[in-house]
Amino acid sequence: MDIYQKCLTIKYKIALITVLALLLYCKNTPNVNSPLSNTGIKVTAPSGGSTFFIGDSIKITWGLDTTVSGLVFEFTPNNGRSFFIIGEVLTTSSAYLNKEYSWTIPDSVTNNGSLIVSTISDSCKIWAHDYFNYSIGALSEKTFSIRKKP
Repeated sequence: MDIYQKCLTIKYKIALITVLALLLYCKNTPNVNSPLSNTGIKVTAPSGGSTFFIGDSIKITWGLDTTVSGLVFEFTPNNGRSFFIIGEVLTTSSAYLNKEYSWTIPDSVTNNGSLIVSTISDSCKIWAHDYFNYSIGALSEKTFSIRKKP
C-alpha cells in the first residue's frame, strides 16, 4: 500500500469516527418541536417565571393522559437545546403515585461525564417522558430561572 492509499484509509477512518460520535451525541436528544413530544404527559411544575437557587429542592409535578412504563426527568438550561437526566421514577414508587418528584438543584449537570454545564440560567425547562418511549412526553411550557444564592 502506498502513502496515498494509507492517507485515504486514515481519512475514511476519521470520517467514520466523526459520524459515529455525532450519532452517539444526538441519540438521546429529543426533538422538542415534534408533534409527538407533547403527548400523554403535562409538566405542571415548576411553573414559568419562577426563580430558584442552587441548593433549593424543587417539586416537579405532572399529569398523565396515558399509561407509561415509568418516567424520566431531564433538565435543559437552554430552552431545549441540550438535556441532562436528573431523575426517574418507577410506576410503583410513591413519587409516581403522588405525581411529585423532588430535585435538589446542583451547581452543574453532566451528561455521562462528557459535558458539564452550569445550571445557572434564565432559560430552564423540564422534560418528562416515558422511560422507554420518548414520543410520550412533554417539555414544560414556560422557562424558569436558577441563580446563585445571594
